[in-house]
Amino acid sequence: TRLVAYVVADQAEQADPAAWRAWLAATLPDYMLPAAFVVLDAFPLTPNGKLDRQALPAPGQADVAREAFQSPSNATESLLADIWASGLQLEQVGIHDNFFAIGGHSVLAITILGKIRQAFDRQIPLQMFFDAPTISQFASMMMDQKKKRSSRLNWDE
Repeated sequence: TRLVAYVVADQAEQADPAAWRAWLAATLPDYMLPAAFVVLDAFPLTPNGKLDRQALPAPGQADVAREAFQSPSNATESLLADIWASGLQLEQVGIHDNFFAIGGHSVLAITILGKIRQAFDRQIPLQMFFDAPTISQFASMMMDQKKKRSSRLNWDE
């Protein structure tokens, strides 16, 4: 489940979901920002002239507000990208895509966190999704956490 914006735009307007999301971010709180923007020629209407919600198309990959794709640069980022893509039901997730901007939400974060804990065999707090919402940031925090834990173990010995 994700928030989707359906837009009827002039051809002169550029259909750029990331730009629209950035524009809305100036006035709306994060939880109200759409994850996808579907451009329509016209809104589908019922015979009564009301919006026909059943006729609205599902958003495609191109409709999701995303950053320019950058592939993972190490094994940790690669595994995280695979887990996030699977959980978000996307073909791929770049290391700079914001989890919440591409359709993530707190309930899904809990599910994905379980898969991350299983894959890395580590306890990771849910708060990390909010503090580090991109794969790049998340992987960096995981590495920092591992270094801190490792230095404490060496100190205690």
